[in-house]
Amino acid sequence: MGKLLITYKRGKTESFKCKSEKRAKQIVGSRRNIKIWKFYEENERVIIPKKKVEKKVPTSLAELELMLKQQGLF
Repeated sequence: MGKLLITYKRGKTESFKCKSEKRAKQIVGSRRNIKIWKFYEENERVIIPKKKVEKKVPTSLAELELMLKQQGLF
């Protein structure tokens, strides 16, 4: 039993169990607003993307001072 991963334009991700790539194409054809889809065979490794973490960098000296006070360093 293979696996179908669908990523929509809004960022939502769904997964389905499929027996073949032909059936996966039928499922993809019945959905709208698909950004990316990928079919994985039964013994193929499913790669799950990690979320990127953005660090907030202070843009001014006042923001830097406030950040240091909140962390108890200043």
